[in-house]
Amino acid sequence: MIKMIRATIALVLAAAAPCMAADLKLKMKAPGGSMANTVYIRGPRQRTELGMSMPGISNVLLLQCDLHRAVMINDSLKAYILMPTDEEEQSAPLAAGAKQGGVITVTTEARDTGERQQMFGYSAHHIIRDITVESTPGACTQASLKMQLDGWYADIAPQLSCHISMRPHSGVQGKSAAACQDKYQSRNTGYVNNGYPLKETTVVKTQANRGFPSTIEVEELSEQELDPSLFEIPKGYREMHNMKEMTDMSTPATPMSHHDHQ
Repeated sequence: MIKMIRATIALVLAAAAPCMAADLKLKMKAPGGSMANTVYIRGPRQRTELGMSMPGISNVLLLQCDLHRAVMINDSLKAYILMPTDEEEQSAPLAAGAKQGGVITVTTEARDTGERQQMFGYSAHHIIRDITVESTPGACTQASLKMQLDGWYADIAPQLSCHISMRPHSGVQGKSAAACQDKYQSRNTGYVNNGYPLKETTVVKTQANRGFPSTIEVEELSEQELDPSLFEIPKGYREMHNMKEMTDMSTPATPMSHHDHQ
């Protein structure tokens, strides 16, 4: 009888315990094979290895939701740039010596179409998100952008709940304070639990109101144990404070001519 009670308690505790999500490896591709990225997910962190690389351009992107930041890594230069996530960006204090600019608002309206389909063993939801980026007249960075994300999303990584800030890359200053600093805020309406994109088409609408669609989708998805070091900044890498520093670092110095020596 006692053994039966213990066995029953063990079953109840096992059922009540939170399910630990497995580490995941995904192969992402664009139609026509123009781009192929490899994505690794472990808990609240994601590593994306870009399929194409160019001098001065990062080849790895880390998303560290537990630290409220993203990291752009350039392995060839052994350098990286820190970027805020959306929630961290909104709470960022005014940097010393910087002038307060205006407000840049990112508004996201999401709707669930109600359509469902099985993808890689998960139930995927068809969700459409309309995103608008607008700035006040006094903002340092004048922004006016509309984009739509139409895709199929599934809850494959519940701890990966943050997103890279919509802040323009040119404004990422890190420890080097900009002369003018905007405040960023997000407004979200409609369906909230988007999940992870298994297939997603993005259309950016310009001032001419023309759309330029791009699609990326998961080609392979597998569960495997991943090394935690994949999601850390490599030791010995140097921090850059903006994209210009990264680009300048990748540009070789021009040799001096004979006339320059004289």
